[in-house]
Amino acid sequence: MWFWNLLFVATAVFASPDCDEDARVGLSDFIVFANAFGAAQGDTHCDARADLNGDEQVDFDDFVLFSQSFGKEVASPAVEIPERFIRRKCTKMLEA
Repeated sequence: MWFWNLLFVATAVFASPDCDEDARVGLSDFIVFANAFGAAQGDTHCDARADLNGDEQVDFDDFVLFSQSFGKEVASPAVEIPERFIRRKCTKMLEA
C-alpha cells in the first residue's frame, strides 16, 4: 500500500504557479494565490490552482514554491518540487 501512496506523491505534487496559463508567473497569478492563501480543500475560497505541493491546503509551503517562479516565464506546466516537500509528504502518508 505504501508504494501506491509514494507513487501518488510523486505524481501529485507537481503543479504550475501559472494560474492564468499565460506562460508567465505574474501579478494575476499572485492575486489568485493570495485569495486562496490559508484555505484548505473544501473551504469556499480554496482554489486548487494555488495548492502547488498537492497537500490540499494553500499555505507557506505553497508560497515558497510560488515565489521561486514569480516574474519568470514558464515553459512547462510543472515546477520543480524540492525534495524536502516530497519527503515530508511521504512521511505523513506512511504514518497514516
